[in-house]
Amino acid sequence: MIVLIEICEGLRSIILKSTPLCYAELLKRYWNINPEKRPTALEIHETILNWKNYPEILAEFLKSDDKMVIE
Repeated sequence: MIVLIEICEGLRSIILKSTPLCYAELLKRYWNINPEKRPTALEIHETILNWKNYPEILAEFLKSDDKMVIE
């Protein structure tokens, strides 16, 4: 319940430095306080599907996976 209140107050998770740039940008759009400026579920789906067409984006995700540390 606390998380819902924090989200309503505009608080968001920290985006790690190792997060692929395309993913971080999509998150920021999704988190927009104005619902009209947020991407639709279809836009998010199409964006993610489109990433597979760009080897440099796939490389960013692989690099991010290598930096991921679970403590």
